[in-house]
Amino acid sequence: MLGPSSHSLFSASYLSDVEEGTYPFGLVDVGQDGSGARSGQVRVDDGLVIRLKDGARRHGVSLASLLHLAWALVLGRAAGRDDVVFGTVLFGRMQAGSTSEDGLVGPCINTLPVRVQLGARPVGDGLADVHKLLAELMRHEHGSLADAIKASGVPAQSPLFSAILNVRHSPEGIKPLTGDGGGDWVAGEALQIDERSNYPLSMSVDDLGDGLVLTAQVEGAADPDRVCAQMLTALDQLANGLEAGAACRDIDVLPEAERVLVVDEPNRTYADYPRHVSIQALFETQADLTPDAIAVIEGDSMISYADLERRANRLANGLLARGVQPGDRVAVMIERSIDLVVAELAILKAGAAYLPLDPAYPAERLRFMTGDSSARYMLARAGAEAIELGLERIDVAALDGADTRPGIAGSPADLAYVIYTSGSTGQPKGVMVPHGAVVQLVRNAGYAEFTVSDRIGLAANPAFDASTMEVWGALLNGGAAVVIAQDDLLDANRFRTVLREQAISMLFLPVGLFNQHAHAFGDELRQLRNLMVGGEALDPRRIAHVMATCPPRMLTNGYGPTETTTFAMFHPITDVPNPELPIPLGRPLANTQVYILDAHGRPCPIGVTGEIHIGGDGLALGYLNRPDLTAERFIPSPFAAGQRLYKTGDLGRRDEDGTIAFLGRNDFQVKLRGFRIELGEIEAALTRQAGVGQAVVIVRGDAAEERQIVAYYTATEAPHVVNPTTLRAGLSAELPAHHIPSAFVVMDAFPLTPNGKLDRKGLPAPDAGALASAEYAEPQGPAEQAI
Repeated sequence: MLGPSSHSLFSASYLSDVEEGTYPFGLVDVGQDGSGARSGQVRVDDGLVIRLKDGARRHGVSLASLLHLAWALVLGRAAGRDDVVFGTVLFGRMQAGSTSEDGLVGPCINTLPVRVQLGARPVGDGLADVHKLLAELMRHEHGSLADAIKASGVPAQSPLFSAILNVRHSPEGIKPLTGDGGGDWVAGEALQIDERSNYPLSMSVDDLGDGLVLTAQVEGAADPDRVCAQMLTALDQLANGLEAGAACRDIDVLPEAERVLVVDEPNRTYADYPRHVSIQALFETQADLTPDAIAVIEGDSMISYADLERRANRLANGLLARGVQPGDRVAVMIERSIDLVVAELAILKAGAAYLPLDPAYPAERLRFMTGDSSARYMLARAGAEAIELGLERIDVAALDGADTRPGIAGSPADLAYVIYTSGSTGQPKGVMVPHGAVVQLVRNAGYAEFTVSDRIGLAANPAFDASTMEVWGALLNGGAAVVIAQDDLLDANRFRTVLREQAISMLFLPVGLFNQHAHAFGDELRQLRNLMVGGEALDPRRIAHVMATCPPRMLTNGYGPTETTTFAMFHPITDVPNPELPIPLGRPLANTQVYILDAHGRPCPIGVTGEIHIGGDGLALGYLNRPDLTAERFIPSPFAAGQRLYKTGDLGRRDEDGTIAFLGRNDFQVKLRGFRIELGEIEAALTRQAGVGQAVVIVRGDAAEERQIVAYYTATEAPHVVNPTTLRAGLSAELPAHHIPSAFVVMDAFPLTPNGKLDRKGLPAPDAGALASAEYAEPQGPAEQAI
């Protein structure tokens, strides 16, 4: 019997690295959903059986060894790992010297763990190791699974495996699962072992002597027929790989029919749109068509297409007269307003690209952005307070140029704007977005039908890429952009008033703001033709509340990194059948391709987690002055020659209905209140503060509650600990407000896993003393005193 001192075959190192949450494997997402176990079955083609037996014979191994390697390949692909553990069923009658079989009635079965390492090793080597491993297991065939758990050191609450393989010798044949089409291969009663598995996923292989039958049993949402097809494909590819000397990693398990479902069908997204013109050329065409239509509304002020055209022309000619060259980057530090739209359009008309700046950012960050972008000019409003950035400041109202068009047509490949996002190395990175990417976003993209009668809320921070859709979705389709002031946006009652009085028909809200106002919304939402929500994971409960009380005509979950120009996927929400389940990301926009790929760039099977990769016409040109990072994140597409894919770092899976679900990040980037934040950037800034040694930053909370950034740090001169208020002030000089942690927790040491790695789950919740606070100040003036 197995015990703690048993063979090293069942040691913790033999089994897995369970303490890091990598085990048990997710497999094919077989979460319990009450659907019960379902089975699928397929007979292996006789020709393939002959090839498999010949290959096993040539390599001096059993057919069972080859079957175990094939199952390991299926599970490895499903789990995204090159190192897998599963159970194998032993019959307990094979060990020499064991109790005589004469007194036994019925089968004596036992299930023990098998660990198979795949990776880049040759198939032949992997097969030989599996054969040796199965021979070793026979020495322990009478050992119990409980003893294996004790010997492994794996916590009792963590199962050693979630999937099993049962290779059965059934010379008398087996009955098919259904009575149709299988009678010709049934010779008699089947030897049915473990017919109702205790594991979420099981594969039984019945050796009929002259053929093989595969039977998959699953619980939850997985398709057993698809599991059988993957096993069949793995066996076929293994037979080929043995001949060719292929690596285990190169053995495919994705059947051609499933490859079509995950690669081809979802990405047939071609739609016509103006592919060969620039933003300014499209606007000029629209201005000629509807010169008297309202283009932008700001409070009681409004401007027509013709007037906007003239003002932008005069400013563009003024910029050219000052020395702005096509391809230059021109900074814009103007709040949401008519002037902002004039400035951005004028910069494009001058052949340059605009660089939107948020005046709330620290001066050091703004100087980095303008220096990195090589900007020489900054457009601002006269009299508006502006940080000194060493740029030539131009008053947006100094319209001293001619009101004729500059005549710079531009092209779709020209740079339209640069938006800086958080960077993991401690400095933000500039995303370069071309004209063509903007045009594809707002013309016939599928997620929203922009019309001349639309009034689109201009509610996003100009330095946030949602403003791209708001401004150009209106102006390139003949609609009107309606400026929503920041004070109105943050006050629920004033916000509702603006929506109602301005008759806004389309609106984008970041998740945080939507959650803040969800219970205050009324009939104002019903007038919206399309309410788009995105920026981070949606809270299904708040979505359900809005759908039940005041649903807009269309509610859309919009997903897309800045590198893919605002949106890459969308999901129209018609109801929330289960508020405990996340809202899907949905499907690609027109002219956009979305793939779920594993760590080796292979398409993931349906239901399997992988990294979301995005291609198509909405891709950015790359990162400004960062060719290394551009090459790392914008990779050649393996599916279309000459095309690129953006590696998002987001994890997702493609479900049975074809929609994509969001499953988190594969790094330390987060989305919070609509802003993309690299936690590494905050950690780097924190370690630069006096008195701070090591630093770790995480986000606590989920979609159902207020999420907050929490910083943990060690002090360099304990017990003299720098206080949270001082740390907050120091970080505020380097980082924008949405990067500043809500709490700072000093630690004597960070918790570690048994492997010696940081245990992020073991970091404590902050208490009241961890919150940064300011000294009390008396209210000043009648307004503060009244409040």
